[in-house]
Amino acid sequence: MRHGLLALICWLCCVVAHSEMLNVEQSGLFRAWFVRIAQEQLRQGPSPRWYQQDCAGLVRFAANETLKVHDSKWLKSNGLSSQYLPPEMTLTPEQRQLAQNWNQGNGKTGPYVTAINLIQYNSQFIGQDINQALPGDMIFFDQGDAQHL
Repeated sequence: MRHGLLALICWLCCVVAHSEMLNVEQSGLFRAWFVRIAQEQLRQGPSPRWYQQDCAGLVRFAANETLKVHDSKWLKSNGLSSQYLPPEMTLTPEQRQLAQNWNQGNGKTGPYVTAINLIQYNSQFIGQDINQALPGDMIFFDQGDAQHL
């Protein structure tokens, strides 16, 4: 039984602690690519590169893939055509590594983050009104000892 919502709507902030944050335009494109990549995992089935197939694993996978260059090789390996895709993001090499630097708590960063640390250290609370949600926002559920995105 659900004990309540930890946070209903949150936005992924994997770049909060980093100086190479995304600007407004890049954030919008990140959101569009993130949604498309996550949707494709549901539509086509999991990518072989999506190793940890749980809710936090999907967020980590989609964020990491979003920050990659989406060239023809990437599109082919992900089973995507070049139609109906968001525009490509122009990112610095440091920005492309942001998903390898999740805030793990206690001053540590790395390529892996648990669901609870994703919630506590890598997202920004927006509100509890579902009508405020935008594509790419995450809904968090607290089920006692388990947190779900």
